[in-house]
Amino acid sequence: MKNTETARDLLIALHATPALDRGAVCLLARDAERWTGRSPRAAGALAAELGLPRDQVRRALLAAADAPRLADRERERAEAHGGRLLTRLDPEYPEALGHLALQPP
Repeated sequence: MKNTETARDLLIALHATPALDRGAVCLLARDAERWTGRSPRAAGALAAELGLPRDQVRRALLAAADAPRLADRERERAEAHGGRLLTRLDPEYPEALGHLALQPP
């Protein structure tokens, strides 16, 4: 993705979106450049293209549109518990996870 911070926000937002199957989150995160910016009305066609349920793709499109707010909320929650969030775009991302076919975002 062009802007690393925007991409990080998207990965965090996808992971934090309720009712998204974890496999779908990993797949959507891996192919985010292909689908971000599409309207939620395009969920049916995109779901068929990605081989995912339409309702999950629609939720992902909505999360992408609201990614900065969702990511900020998740960062605040992590910080409140003394943690911080890492994405596969961060240098500290565990190397062992990078070898998985569906990397956790």
